[in-house]
Amino acid sequence: MKEPSIGNNCGFSTLEITLAFAIMSLALSGVVFALFGTNYWTIAAQRHTTAITEAEAKLEAWHHLTQTDFLSASSSEISDLSPCIKEVAVKISWQVTPYPTSTVTLFSLLTNPSEAKALGGDCLFNEPRADWSNPILASSTTFSSRPLAIDILNETTYLATDQSPYFKIITASGEQTFANYFQVGDLINDLDVVYNPDTQKTYAYAAIASSTNQFQIIEVTDPQNPVLIASRSLYGVDPTGTAPEGWRLTYYDHFIYLTTRFTAGPEFHIFDVTDNTNPFEISVGRNLNTSVYDLAVRDQTINATTYRLAYMATTQDSQELQILDVTDPTTIQTLPSLNLPDSSACVSNEPDTKTIFIAGYTAYVGRENLTNCATLPDLYLIDISNPIATTSIKASANLGTSVIGLKVSGQNIFVATTNITNPPASKLLDLNGNYLYLAKDKARLVEIWQQNQTVLTKIGTYTASLEPLQLITSP
Repeated sequence: MKEPSIGNNCGFSTLEITLAFAIMSLALSGVVFALFGTNYWTIAAQRHTTAITEAEAKLEAWHHLTQTDFLSASSSEISDLSPCIKEVAVKISWQVTPYPTSTVTLFSLLTNPSEAKALGGDCLFNEPRADWSNPILASSTTFSSRPLAIDILNETTYLATDQSPYFKIITASGEQTFANYFQVGDLINDLDVVYNPDTQKTYAYAAIASSTNQFQIIEVTDPQNPVLIASRSLYGVDPTGTAPEGWRLTYYDHFIYLTTRFTAGPEFHIFDVTDNTNPFEISVGRNLNTSVYDLAVRDQTINATTYRLAYMATTQDSQELQILDVTDPTTIQTLPSLNLPDSSACVSNEPDTKTIFIAGYTAYVGRENLTNCATLPDLYLIDISNPIATTSIKASANLGTSVIGLKVSGQNIFVATTNITNPPASKLLDLNGNYLYLAKDKARLVEIWQQNQTVLTKIGTYTASLEPLQLITSP
């Protein structure tokens, strides 16, 4: 007799029951996760909206602050792209457990039109944002003379050179031929070119290598017809003494701040150039008893009082960084100076500072490298948040070579270096957008460093070629 069959219609096996529970569990889990996922995205969307609102409020607060005190907008969220512009990145983060942290970042630019005007428009607005770890030569210009100083304004290059006419203007169409046969009578040791919106004209202010008429103003509105419109001698400087020539200068808010090297008479002079056809020296100058190789001037609010300060890179041992309060140009005040690190190996001949650049609350100072004290740093970052009271070094680096030119934008520090003894240095570097202009006098290398708080890291090097004018960029 046939045995009874235990078929599919006779109930579920243990395995089938287990599978059924597993399938039901997966189905229920899917429902739970779907419900939780929907809830997560709802919460995330709400939190994202709140984060954007918070970030926008912080951006608005930064914008409001810069309307009253541009310099005081300073934090880890802010990067100084130039004296006229800051970039702020506001980051808001949140987390919905157990998911990863989410972040919203909003960017904005904080601008200072009044500072741009005070600098005569000579202020970087299109910052170099590319990767500078492998800088390359974009283009170059060849001419027979040796460049002594450079300034870039509105896509035009202005050069001081060591051969007559001692001055060159290079526009997008190339080097300009002076139709009026213009020439400067002597070498230009330094120049600063500015645009005056009141007259709608462009002027080149020049420190002249002459024992008299050390300050000259050249109108360069028409690049093919520059015109000398004013020439002045420095008050109290003995033309027969040592180094009476004009040496370094900078323009700020209708004033020219001009220095000589260590000489018989005052080394520091201020000219009012409100009327460029009739500049006049204010007061009788200031004795520094040293040579100034570079200087920067700006207004700075400290404890609710606004000062006009002149920061100077000098050759004076124990006072390599000197600061003057020039708020009242008729009564110049000396502020605390800063002694850079010394070495017992070079007590009688300490390295001189050669260049300075100011950004935010930091002064970037370059120093020469001497063989007998080569272990000393050559690049310094100095805290100048309250120079009325004190200044202090917050970071430094030993490049093993003399620093003779500096430009800074954001985290990037562009450094022109040389290995020659007693480098002359002047304005050898300038920035315009993503291009670095190098006037090759004695410069051997351009190094690109990045700053992160007190840590300095070299990220790129460019070896200067033979051409006197080189445009360097990132690939």
